[in-house]
Amino acid sequence: MNTQALVEEIQKRHQVSLKPNDPIFAVLTLNELLLANHMEQIQVALEQQKNLLNEGSAERINTGFELVSEQANQVISAMNGTFQEAGNALCQKLDQTLSARLREFEKKAEGHSKASISLATILPQALIAVIFFALGIVFKSYIWP
Repeated sequence: MNTQALVEEIQKRHQVSLKPNDPIFAVLTLNELLLANHMEQIQVALEQQKNLLNEGSAERINTGFELVSEQANQVISAMNGTFQEAGNALCQKLDQTLSARLREFEKKAEGHSKASISLATILPQALIAVIFFALGIVFKSYIWP
């Protein structure tokens, strides 16, 4: 720890002058040493606990994995049956809808076909009538001026 930096910070914050050989720094050093000792003891205890946990963790992980795998397989099997049923129901509904739409389309197509046949029949007759009408107007203007 930089004693000079501490002296400057205390001066700035508290307007108290300290010297680097002030007894308060001896207390600070003692606190540092005690803290380092306690931290070392805590680190050793943590390492021991970590080792104990690691020894039992592998077994618990394998057991947990087996349980989760078994449950996942059961869920997948149940979902597979549900999806199969839902898929069959959806296919049936789709078939019904498509069949209904096809029948509607065929009815409309039949109506359009009849209309086009009627139009094909009427169109030449209308064309002939228009030609005769036009010829009548032409002849009328020459014959009855």
